[in-house]
Formats: sequence, C-alpha cells, structure tokens
Amino acid sequence: MQIREIHIERFGKFSHCRVVPVSQGLNVIYGRNEFGKTTLLEFIRWVLFGFEKKRKGMNSYTPVAGGEHSGTLMCEMANGERVFISRTGGTLEGQVKVRAADREGSGQAHLESFLGHASRKIFKNIYAFALEELQDLDSLMEEEIKNKILGAGMGLGQVSLTEVEKEIRDKQDELFKQRGRSDRALDKVYREIRKREEELRARFNEVSQYDELNKKIEALEQDREKGEAENEQLESRRRTLEVRGELFADFIDLKDKIARQDELAGIPAMEEESMLVFEKVQTKIEDLSQRLEEEKVKLHQLKLRRNPILVNQPLLDRETEIMQLRQLTGVVRSAQADKHEVLQQRDQLKEKIRLEIDGINRDWDEDRVLTLEWIDSEKQFVEKREQALFHSEQYLVNARNKLELHEEQLLMDNAQENDFPKGIRLSSWLLMGIGALGAGVALFSANMELGIFMGLMLAVGIGLYAWASFSSPEGEKEDLLDNLLQGKLEKAENDLEAEQEVWRQWVEDKGLDPETSIALFKEIQIRVRAVKEWVHQKQNLDERIERMRKKEEEAEGLVASLSECVSEVYLAKDLLVNIDVLSKHFDEAREDSGKCKDLDGQINEQTGRIEGIVAPLESQQESLYHLLQSAKVDSEESFLLQWNKAQEKSALEKSIRETQTRIQSRVGLGEVYRRFLESMEDADPEQLEHDLKEVLSRLSRVHEEQNRVNQEIGQFRGEATQLASREDLVRLHNEMESKKEQLMNGAREWATLALAQDMLDQAKRRYEKTRQPQVFQAAGRMFSKITDGNYQGVEKPLESDEFRIVQGSGRFISPVQLSRGTREQLYLSMRFGLIEDYETRAEPLPIVMDDVFVNFDDIRREHVLDILRDFARDRQVIILSCHEHLVETYLKYGAKQVDLQRE
Repeated sequence: MQIREIHIERFGKFSHCRVVPVSQGLNVIYGRNEFGKTTLLEFIRWVLFGFEKKRKGMNSYTPVAGGEHSGTLMCEMANGERVFISRTGGTLEGQVKVRAADREGSGQAHLESFLGHASRKIFKNIYAFALEELQDLDSLMEEEIKNKILGAGMGLGQVSLTEVEKEIRDKQDELFKQRGRSDRALDKVYREIRKREEELRARFNEVSQYDELNKKIEALEQDREKGEAENEQLESRRRTLEVRGELFADFIDLKDKIARQDELAGIPAMEEESMLVFEKVQTKIEDLSQRLEEEKVKLHQLKLRRNPILVNQPLLDRETEIMQLRQLTGVVRSAQADKHEVLQQRDQLKEKIRLEIDGINRDWDEDRVLTLEWIDSEKQFVEKREQALFHSEQYLVNARNKLELHEEQLLMDNAQENDFPKGIRLSSWLLMGIGALGAGVALFSANMELGIFMGLMLAVGIGLYAWASFSSPEGEKEDLLDNLLQGKLEKAENDLEAEQEVWRQWVEDKGLDPETSIALFKEIQIRVRAVKEWVHQKQNLDERIERMRKKEEEAEGLVASLSECVSEVYLAKDLLVNIDVLSKHFDEAREDSGKCKDLDGQINEQTGRIEGIVAPLESQQESLYHLLQSAKVDSEESFLLQWNKAQEKSALEKSIRETQTRIQSRVGLGEVYRRFLESMEDADPEQLEHDLKEVLSRLSRVHEEQNRVNQEIGQFRGEATQLASREDLVRLHNEMESKKEQLMNGAREWATLALAQDMLDQAKRRYEKTRQPQVFQAAGRMFSKITDGNYQGVEKPLESDEFRIVQGSGRFISPVQLSRGTREQLYLSMRFGLIEDYETRAEPLPIVMDDVFVNFDDIRREHVLDILRDFARDRQVIILSCHEHLVETYLKYGAKQVDLQRE
C-alpha cells in the first residue's frame, strides 16, 4: 500500500491542509523548525492506527482550530485499487472508515485487512519513525518485533548444543579443572608423582644441594605467583585509570548539566501550543496596531490636502488656447527630440561627403562632383580598355613563362651531357697518378718490368684525358628558339605599354590622376554616385529643420500670451517645460473644485475605518492579557523568558540522558555506574595521569622481575635433574615415569576434549555466519556497504536472543560499543532488513522517516542514499527534513519534492 494524497482537516497546528501528489519511490517534504514535520508523521500514524494509550507528558495534538481530530489518507494498493482511509474523534482509536471501489467498512479490524495485519508497534518502530526511535535499541527489541527478527530460528532439531557442550566440559572437569578441587583424576596422578619425588629426595639426604635447589625453586614459584597476582591487579588498575581519564570531561559536563538542571527545577513545562497562541495573538495585535497608525496617518494627510485649495479662474477662461497649445506639444516634443538627431545626421552626411570627395581628389568640392556624368559610350570605352589590358597582361605572362621554361630545359640537358666526360676525367687522373708514382718507384728500384707496366698505365691515363677533353663542346651554339621567345616577350611588353598609355591619356582628359587604374576608376564612379545621393539627403534634412523651427515659434507665441495668467510661476527657457507647466496649472485649476467634495467624503470614510479597527484591537489585547495571566507572568518579555527556560530545560534533560548513556556504555549500568560517579567526585586529571604513569612504571618493573624469576627457576630445575640421575634411583625413576606417562595419557584425553570443544565453537561460528535469519543477512549487507566494509555484517549467536556486530578483522562487538552515528546506521539497516522480510508475507506499507540522517557523515550519507534509492525503486519512501542542503542531496538521488498546501 502506498499513500497518494494526505488531507488534514484538524490535527494539531494543521487545519484544512493537504499534501499532494505523493508518488512511488523517494518523496521529500521540506520545512523549517516549527513547520510541523513531527505533527505530519504522527498524523499518518494516527489515521492508520489511532493514538497510543495516553501517558504523562504525551502530546495529544489537540487541533488549534478547535473541534475533534479528523483527516483522510488516499492510498493505492499493490493491485492498483484506490482506498480512502478516514478517521475522526478524540478517543484513542476514534472512528475509522475505509472506502474502496467495491467495498466499504468501518473499524480498526476492517482496516487491518488492508494493512496486512500490521500492528501499531511494527508500523511506528519499523515503517514510520523519527530520529528518537532510530536511536533507541529498545524500539527494535519489543517482543512482537523481536519475534519478527528471530522468527527464522537457528535451532538444531532434537539436539541441544548447550547439553553437548556441557557434557564435554563435565568430562574435562573429571580429568582436570584449573583452580578447582584436588580430587580430579589427573590431580591424583600428580600427587603420586610428587610422592615419588619425595621418596627420591629422602634417598638424597646426603645430597643437601638437591633439597636446597627444590626449596629455591618453590620460593621462586611463590614469588612468580605473587608477581602474577600483582601484575593482574596493576592491569586492572591501569584500565580503570584509563577509563576515568577518558571520561573525566564527560563527567564534568554531566555534573555541570545536572547543576543547571537543578537551577531550572522550578521552571514549569510549557506546551508548544502556548507559544503558537502567543505568537498568533501578538502578530494580530501588531498588525492591528500598525493598521490603526496607518489609517490615522491617512486621515491626517487627507485633512492636510483639504485645507489649501485655490482656483485659477483666468486660466480656466482661456481653455481654447490651452487646447491649441497642447495640440502643438506633440509636434514640438517630436521636433526637439528629432532636432539633435537630424542635425547630427546632417553633420554626419556632410562629413561623409567630404571624406568621399577627398578619396577622389582633395581639390574637388560638391559642385565639381555634381557636374560629373558618364554617358554610355564612355562606359563601353572603359569596359573595352579593361579587356584589352587584361589580354595584354595575360599575353606578357605567357611569353615570360615560356622563356623561363625553355631556359630551365637547356640547363637540364647540359647537366646530363657533362656527367659522362667528367667520370672519364676522374679515371684518367687516377691512372696518371698511379702510373707516375709507379714509374718513380721503378726508376728508384731499377725494376724494368715495373717501369714498363707503369709507363703503359700513365699513357692510358693521358689518352683517356685527351679523349674526354675533345668530346666536350667548345662553346654553346646559338639557340634559335631562345631568340624567338625573347622577341615575343619584347613585343608583349610593348603592346601592354601602348594599351596603358591610351588609358592614362583618357583618364587625364577627365581631370583625374593619370596613374588611376581601371579598378580605382570604377571605385571613383561608385563614390560619385554615393556623394550625389548623400547631397540629396542633406537637402531634405535642411528642409525638415526649417519646418521644426516654424512650429516652435508658433508654440512660443502661445506660451508668452498665456503666461500672464500664471504670473506667480517662473517660466523656464525650455519650451516643453513651459507648455507642461501651463497645462499642469490649467488641469489643477479645473480639478481643485472637484477635489473639495472628494476629500470631504474620504475623510468621513477614513474616520469609519479607524473606529472599525479599534474594537478588534482591544479584543486581542484582552486575549493577550488572559494568556499572560494563565502563564503567571506580567509581561510579554517574562513569557518569552519563561518559554526559553522551559525549552532549555527540555534540551538539557535530553543532553544529560545522552551523556549518561555514553558513560554507561563504557563503565556499565546500575550500581557500577553509581560507584563510578562517586569515584569521579574527587578525581583530578593531573593526578589520574600521574597515577597512570606510576602504574605503567610498576608494571614494567613487575614484568622484568617475572622474567628474572623464570630464568632462575629454569636454571635450578636443570641442576636438580642432574642430581636425580643416579643409578641407584632407577626404580623410583621408573615408577615416577610410569605415573608421568599416565598423567600424559590423561592430559591427551583432556586435550582431545578441549580440541572437540574448540571444533564445536568453530562449527558454531560457521553455522552462525551461514544460517543467519534473513533479516540479519539483509541488514548485514546494507551495514557493510554503508561503512565501506569496516563492519562485515550482523550476527545472532546460537541459542541467544542478542545480536552482535562483525568487524572487518573478524572480531565481535556489541552495538553499545559503536558511535552514535554508526549505531543509527546499524538500526536503519535492521529496519530495512525487517521491511524486506515482512513484505514477503504481507502488503507493503509506506515508509516515513523524520530527519534520520542528520548524524551521518557526508560519505556514509551518500552510501545510505545509494541503498535508499534502490530500496525505494518498488516502494514508497517519504522523508521529512528541515535541512535545505539535505533536500538538494535527496533531489540529486531522484527524490520528488512535495509541498504542504492549504485547501
């Protein structure tokens, strides 16, 4: 079932309000403090289940507007059926009516069929809860809710795990029990061994060292036991001092708060409705007083306006001239408004004309430009000259390109022809060099064969050089094609120059610069046309300015004639101002006679309004007086002071409970807590720190002494063993060894039982992890995600109704060891798990939360909202919040904001 609309007729501070539309998924309702979020939460609980049994201090949400509680929820079932649930009356359950499409009934039993038979406790503590219920573990440990959490069960059928563990412990105790009785089986064997040891010592009378060593060992063992006892006492003392030091600040804070609570003990509690009534009456008195003052001021102003009224009759008699002047007002205003712009346009045109003429020729003026006209034959001449020049330039470019291409081809051909002779020359130089060098060596060594061979090589080199030299051209032959191309280039240049000369002569005849190009000449034509157009526009502006001047002269004549009727008024130099002044005086003179009658009527009406405000103001003042009397104060300031103290007292009581809970989570409850507080009365932080340092120092010394004692015991036992290893003592040794073997067998059996106990404990832990109720599995997953894996899950031990938290290291802790914010995250996860489990067997219900995320840090709040977004995908979640920044966060996660409206 999901809520679609909330209609509050009368409930607490709300009267004729509604919340629509409430949709599936996340919904957020925002309101500041005193908005009524808690009232809205209680209204939903009340409509569905009625009030709880009244107890002292419980808010009954009496309607401020009077009458009985009443309101309606329009809901939608999972199958789409619309259901209207209405409740009225002031009793615990009142009268509830349920109306669906095809059925109608009354009574809580009929309504429970639509609620999946959920009880008030389940809905209040699991589905619709505020921060106070979230922080309270007891709200989850109600018997009905606890049965829901533990309903899955973790039994073992007919086998009792407790009985198995007890049987193992009993068998262990039969063999041996630490710090127990001495009649156990292993104790008896141990005494037999000691007896044999005494017999051995009796045989060693002549060996005094053996007894002396055993005495030393016994003395040292006694010292060790004393050291262990002292160490245990010091460790306990250390833990106590650390806890007292850590909680000293909380104790002082608690003590101060209790003292302040005692100071406020005589302050009576005040209901929220008292302040609402006080503020309402006070606001009405302020509004009425302000209205009364405003109406009196208005009356005074009317009288001031009524007294001085004079009528200018001469001016009224000249109404015709005033009307004529008014008709001219628009013309004059338009003329004055446009005059500056028109003059500015004229100056701009003049400047543009001057710049354009300067662009043509600085020696020209407007008249010279206006005389310029081009006939069609001149236009055709310009077009022909442009084409002729273009063709001449193209012909010149082509001739120059062909000549350059021919010269590049010649260079490439010469380079290819010279490559071969150059290689022959290099080879000949090499042969000549080797031959000359070899001939010199042969001559020096008188080697005839070498000399002949080197001579032939020298001759071959000289021959090659000569052949390469004769094969190269002696000079470049004249290139006929090159001369032809050179001639064409010169002709193209001459033709272009001739065309340009014709153009220069024509332009000079027109009075322009001979160097003016055709493109520039066309631009001059465009500028001439523009100048002619601008000159025509300037002439039109001059005519417009003249018309404006004549209208202004006509209006000035009328103003001078009418100014005789307003001699007491100083006329300005501005014509429009003078026209407005004369028109205003005429309108005032015409309206003054009518104002007298209107003001008299308004004064009478205003007097009646003042009399109508005085009566309700006195009534509200009387209500305020009775309210102050009921609160036993004599002024508004005293009332507010008493209210603030009552609020401070309430907040102080809550803070004291929180501090007490924080201390009790560390030291315990009941008598232990009382003794702790008594011990902190005379505590001093410096003394606590000094005592802790002293205890730590003593612990260090005790540990050192224990190490020394253990070393000496080991040394003396070694010496005693050597003394006991004599041949005449073999029998006693054998008997003693037999007893020792018997002792070892018993120890093995005891160890086997201990191992069985340990294996049983491990099996219990595995069983607890793998066979947890569905509620704990779901809550564990959510809690692990919220805390980034710092806690792995939530478990319930076998055969116990308590539950515990699994840390990331695998250790278990109790919920009371968590911080407040982390506990709230745990309890929120438990509620989500309960909702998932409950909905497998019943109709889903709407989830309503009143500011339950305020103690979460930013990172964990993001994790919670991630879970909540998925959780609300197929459910309805309504969040009430007074924090605007949290509302923005909820909207980012897909929530829809719903507003409270007045019907």
